Amino acid sequence: MAEVRRLLSDDLLTPPPVSEPIPLWLGYQGPQGARRAGRLGVGLLSLDRRLLTPYQEGLASAGLSPSVARMGGVIDIMVADDPEAAFETVLPFYAYQANTYRRYGAEGTGAPVPADLTVDKLRQPAKGAGPDPGSPGAHARGRDRRHPLATDGLPVEHVYCWGSIAGMPDDLAARHAQLLATKVAPAFN
Repeated sequence: MAEVRRLLSDDLLTPPPVSEPIPLWLGYQGPQGARRAGRLGVGLLSLDRRLLTPYQEGLASAGLSPSVARMGGVIDIMVADDPEAAFETVLPFYAYQANTYRRYGAEGTGAPVPADLTVDKLRQPAKGAGPDPGSPGAHARGRDRRHPLATDGLPVEHVYCWGSIAGMPDDLAARHAQLLATKVAPAFN
């Protein structure tokens, strides 16, 4: 990371970076990585509330103020006029996408490849998997700690949503993006 920072700050790039300093981010899904991101003084690409404390510990160990903490990441929501029907339509595509990520996440690590998620398993809300379906109003109002948009108390700079889930119908993806941009996003400004 030190070498990346040096290359970006020593006028070696043409044209030079627009942002100064360049905002650097590292994506981690566990406490060890979150502490590393903090020690390096970079943003943490995760919205997992459990990683805030280790991230702040890393910042403190580097002598950095908690005020420099930045988090961002993907939330799995599906905004639709008929959330239940959209959820059922999207489940096979979501299973394919999730299983692809799970397989490639294990590839080359020596770790066993996780068993594929099935559509039936994704229907079980207790598993916490699958896109959270909802109407625009439900997602705009649903800011409790269990909701995927619940970022209260986190130093969130960026939130990303899937525009389309691997192969889902174009009309559903277009309506999701439209509702997300016009109904849900304004509630969080």
